[in-house]
Amino acid sequence: MQAISVKLNVSFTPFFGRFGWPLGPPYRKPVLVACGEPIICPQTDAPSDELINEYHAKLMAGYMQVFEKHKAAYGWGDRTLKLV
Repeated sequence: MQAISVKLNVSFTPFFGRFGWPLGPPYRKPVLVACGEPIICPQTDAPSDELINEYHAKLMAGYMQVFEKHKAAYGWGDRTLKLV
């Protein structure tokens, strides 16, 4: 695999899809999306550090709110979100 990948200058990773076909159609997985309230940021040419920190805190709080609201739908009812 490595020699083929080097010669073609592309990463070649074979996989088996549905019906056991090599490089066949992939397995279907549902895609779930959760959206929160929009955060409207003011247009500023030179934002201050305080303004950046304020809107960053709003963004992180929004992530936490969306996670807590929808985690059971994803099957993660017993998990907590840790933002680093």
